[in-house]
Amino acid sequence: MTAKVLETILTNHGRCTRDGNSVIVPEDTEASIYIALGSEPLIIDRVRQVDLEDGIAIIKTIRREVYVVAYEDVRAARFSNKDQAGY
Repeated sequence: MTAKVLETILTNHGRCTRDGNSVIVPEDTEASIYIALGSEPLIIDRVRQVDLEDGIAIIKTIRREVYVVAYEDVRAARFSNKDQAGY
């Protein structure tokens, strides 16, 4: 995945907003990002912000966890919105 593809997924499908180099997940949306990690994916839940840097994404959660991953390792994103039918 590229930085542009990740940004497009977050903003178009997760209703996230861009703030400089950061993409902010709305309070009413639960977001998870799937990372390639051997045969099992690493699932980063409760994502609140993604900083888009050169070659890496810095993923921050509401639990104050910080994950630094290469864009090519990002595989998918999952969104759940409590206020909308569907997503």
